[in-house]
Amino acid sequence: MIDAVSYFAAKLQHETDASDVYAAQKAGDAFVLVDVRSDEAWRQGRISGAVHVPYRDIPARVAEFDPDVPIVVYCWSPGCNAGAKGALA
Repeated sequence: MIDAVSYFAAKLQHETDASDVYAAQKAGDAFVLVDVRSDEAWRQGRISGAVHVPYRDIPARVAEFDPDVPIVVYCWSPGCNAGAKGALA
C-alpha cells in the first residue's frame, strides 16, 4: 500500500497551479501552455501565450509539440486536464 506522502509527491510531479505558471512565464521558462477548452471558451478569453488545441483535436495535433519541452494543459476542471495530459503523454 502506498503511503500518503509518496502518493502526493508522485501526483505533484505532474501538477502545478496558476501562480506557478504565471511565475514561470515571467521568468521565461520554456514550456508550452495548451488551452484544451472549446472554441467558444477560447474566444471568450484565454491566458496570454496559450496555444488552443481543443481536447477533441489532441490526437491529430500531438505531433506539433516538441517532446523535450514541458506542456502545461488547462481547461475548466481537473477532470478534463487529466484526460488531456494522458492524451499528450
